[in-house]
Amino acid sequence: MDKEFDLIIFGGSGFTGKLVLEYMSEKYSHLNWAVAGRNLEKLTKIAEDLKINKPILELDSSNAKNVENVLGKTKMLLTTVGPYQLHGNEIISTCCKLGVHYVDLCGEPGWMFEMQKYNEDAKNSGADVYGSDDLIQKIASGKFNFTKLICTPAMMGKIGKHGKVLGPKGLMPNPKLGTVSNDILKSVKNIKSGLVEIKND
Repeated sequence: MDKEFDLIIFGGSGFTGKLVLEYMSEKYSHLNWAVAGRNLEKLTKIAEDLKINKPILELDSSNAKNVENVLGKTKMLLTTVGPYQLHGNEIISTCCKLGVHYVDLCGEPGWMFEMQKYNEDAKNSGADVYGSDDLIQKIASGKFNFTKLICTPAMMGKIGKHGKVLGPKGLMPNPKLGTVSNDILKSVKNIKSGLVEIKND
């Protein structure tokens, strides 16, 4: 089903949120994305200051109905709103329920561990998994359930150490196959549209 937005950025009023908005505006202005948060007036002022001409949506993580309505409009959510143990539960559970791809900047190990309870829901709904060192730890332990792996050139040094685990499964990233790229969003889109062939030999 077509969604209104490729991406919604939840939280743009904090220091990190503003950096994300600046980066998205500079690198991905061609994508159809929106900014969301509780304080529309503050977000509107920030968007004006950064010269960002994107839709601004009201999103309150404590309002389940509002969360489901807003997330139902997007393919992916990137949230900078923490602490995640206070503001992330409804967001991540709804993403898993609706098949919305989820990205955060979490550094709360306890909450991250607890959220693994949604792994099966996310898998069943077709959502993607994003990570760095935390995902590499899962690869090292053999406890992962993804069928395709994309990484940036900068991560290949770490990923390459686990070739014995990934290689036999046909998951080792390869620039020739389009699975090593600095433009992760484009690579994901190409794979999902069938433009990149994943070989298992």
